[in-house]
Amino acid sequence: MNNIEYKTKQRKMILEYIEKNKDKQLTAYDILQNLYLKDENPSIATIYRYLEKLVKQGILKKNYSEKKNAATFEYVNKACANHYHLKCEKCGRIIHLSNEVFSDLESKIDKKYDFEIDNVKTVLYGICNECKN
Repeated sequence: MNNIEYKTKQRKMILEYIEKNKDKQLTAYDILQNLYLKDENPSIATIYRYLEKLVKQGILKKNYSEKKNAATFEYVNKACANHYHLKCEKCGRIIHLSNEVFSDLESKIDKKYDFEIDNVKTVLYGICNECKN
């Protein structure tokens, strides 16, 4: 019984950390470090299993980092299906972009190539204003 409560507590802490960092892409190791700071000692396998469960539930989006050769996870809310994402290559910040910006381009791509873009998976990379300054 105690073991189940312990796992539930860790899962709650993982989800809270992800929600607090919802504008960033996180690795399992980012989460592990955060839990160690709070005197929690989960295995990395436990974290990965829970992250995969959250991906299947549609709470997280799984990406593969080009530079780190590791999976990153991003909190997804229902609105994410309706807009694009900008990602800062320096700080990793995620900016949710209004779909109005790309609606004309989407329409042209659909018309010319008969191709529908998946907004949730589409990420544009660049440097945010804070990192430029």
